[in-house]
Parts: sequence; C-alpha cells; structure tokens
Amino acid sequence: MRLKWKHAKALGIAAACIVAAGSAYGHAKAVDLEEDNKSLTIVSASDEEYQKDIDSMTGDKAIIYDVYQIAGTIADEKYDTFSYKLAEGVTFTNSEDGTEYDISTYEGLTKLKAASYDDIAQQAAAKVIEELGAEKQTFTKQEKLTEMPAGLYLVIAHGDMDPYYEEVNGKLVTYYESNDYKYSFTPVLVSLPSTGDVDGTALSTAGTWKNDVTIKLKPERVDRLEGITITKHIDKWENSSPVTFIFEVKATKNGEVKYSNVVSLTFDENSSDTMSVSLKNCIPVGSRVEVTEVYSGAGYAMTEGETGERVIEVLTAQPNHDPYVIPDPFNNKYDKNGTNGFGIENHFTADFKENGSSDWLVDNELKWREEE
Repeated sequence: MRLKWKHAKALGIAAACIVAAGSAYGHAKAVDLEEDNKSLTIVSASDEEYQKDIDSMTGDKAIIYDVYQIAGTIADEKYDTFSYKLAEGVTFTNSEDGTEYDISTYEGLTKLKAASYDDIAQQAAAKVIEELGAEKQTFTKQEKLTEMPAGLYLVIAHGDMDPYYEEVNGKLVTYYESNDYKYSFTPVLVSLPSTGDVDGTALSTAGTWKNDVTIKLKPERVDRLEGITITKHIDKWENSSPVTFIFEVKATKNGEVKYSNVVSLTFDENSSDTMSVSLKNCIPVGSRVEVTEVYSGAGYAMTEGETGERVIEVLTAQPNHDPYVIPDPFNNKYDKNGTNGFGIENHFTADFKENGSSDWLVDNELKWREEE
C-alpha cells in the first residue's frame, strides 16, 4: 500500500507548535505530547472481506492514503488530557448553525458529538482537496506511519484515478476501485495519541493513552460496472426501408442475473456496412455475459457458420472505463426474402439504493413497432 504524508504547512492549515505536556501538580502525565514517537496504522476496511479484496491489490492498483496534520496539541494544565491548536486564521464552523467549533479547550471537546467530527473532517478535506499540488513526502513503510508528532490528523483514502472524489448529497466522497468492486470512503479524523483503536475513527481524549494507534476505515462497496460494444456487419444494404437487428444481453455473476436488456441496431441508406452499439457502465465486472442476436433484419439471414451468439466468460475491468469491444462482429447477408422486420424497445429503470447500488426494473412488456 502507498502511504502519502502531506505537509499541512504547505496547505495553510499547519498545526501550531506543540505545547509540552507538563503538569500543574509537579508530576508526569500519562499522555505524552513532547516526542515525535506516535504511529498510525491504517486498515483499509473493518469488514474482513472488503479488507482482503482491497489489500490484494498492488502496484499502481494499490489504495492510497493521504494523511494531513490539521492541528497540533495543547496539554491541559489540570487534567491528563489535551486539546487542539489550529493555525492562525483557520476555523471550522458548525454546518447547521454557523457557530465555530471549539477544539482548543477540553470543555469544548466534551461538547462535540460524532457528527461534529464528521463535519470538521468534511471541511478539512475540502480545504486540502483544493490544493492537491502541495508539497508531500511519500512513505515507503507498509500500512504504518511512524515518528509522527502529536496532533489531529485527516485521513483520505482513494485510488489512483482522476478525479477520485465527488460530492454526494452534500458530502465529499472519495473512491477506490479493485478488480471487481468500487469502494466509497468519507474523510476521517484521527487523534494522536488516542485512547484506543476504534473502527471508523479514533477521537477519544480521555482514558488510557496510546501512542500507537490503529484505525479501521468503513467504506461502502458496490459492484464495479463496465460496458460492452456489439458490432454488426452486413454484406450490403438493399431494401426500401431501414433494417433493424436485435440483440439480447444477459449478465450473470455468482449464479445471479445482474443485468438483462435488449438493444438494437438499424441500417439505412446512410449507414456503412458495419455499425456498433455500446452499453456503458451497467454490467458488473466479473460477470459472464451472453449476447444473442434474437432477430435478424428484414430480408437478411445469418451468414454461413454464424452462431448468433457471443460469450464473454469473465468481463474484466477496462482502462478508462471504455466499453469492452466484442472482437467478433455479428455477420448477416442479404437473402432477398422481402419479409417485414420489427424494431424493439425494452424499457428499464434503475432503482438506486442508499448504498449506491441499483437494481434494474423491466416493464415486462416488449413494445414492438412494425417497419414499413
């Protein structure tokens, strides 16, 4: 895995100097803020199946973690805890009421809820995303950042794609793609030191302190979708009206039908002898795809040796999400029988779920139109 450490100073949200964790009562505190001896281990997903899939990807396909220090720490004079110090002029405000979040006092931190930290993470991510060209240092250590100063850190997980983020329902979401799946992450705040390893976020500031912190991210996952391109060749066009050819497309994965549709290609006097139609971003990667020519256009028959079927045993991820081009065109010849042909329209709608996945709903009624 590639771990990228981003210098917060270059982004204008540098942590101020860390205040030594001295004690007003003359004895050492359990919380250690002086030494740069903190470490952060990032686990790609709290779900073991997701984690195994993400961690199996290597090289340019490996997940990327961008880690920013957005605040330093201030030792509390009375309690065995600390608060955070932002750079001058940097503030985070409550998205609901516009008030400024108080993270510089222990009392202010105790009033913040989990949603408040999510809000701060979103605002911090928006700031750093705008300046991705900032100076950075790449860590070669696997999964773990070491020799880190105490502070509040922002973790952004994503893939090596452009763009790797978008706004969804008013929230910044970043993406990573494995061979078969697409994962969505939200920015996460992590406190170093912290009082424990927590799924999703590690932001407790009271308890037994740990300088070595592990954070498990909680991505959502959907099937990675790709497309296909179907090509039809006819020996010549000889008819008084357009000629339509109809194809049925069926994709199955793990014994389940994931996609079913019909598409058509129509030739006329302005067409070349070869035409293509593409289905984009609709078929799950890893599916077995069957494409069958279910109707040959009026006056046309399949050429000798033509089966009318093409099978993609396993649809793989495609560069730049360009549709996979079925290499063997469907071939027809003009047979002069003069029969009428038909066009077909099959109506599908997408039922989008909260996790971003979708089911395709078909009307069950095929609407035919007779060609003149």
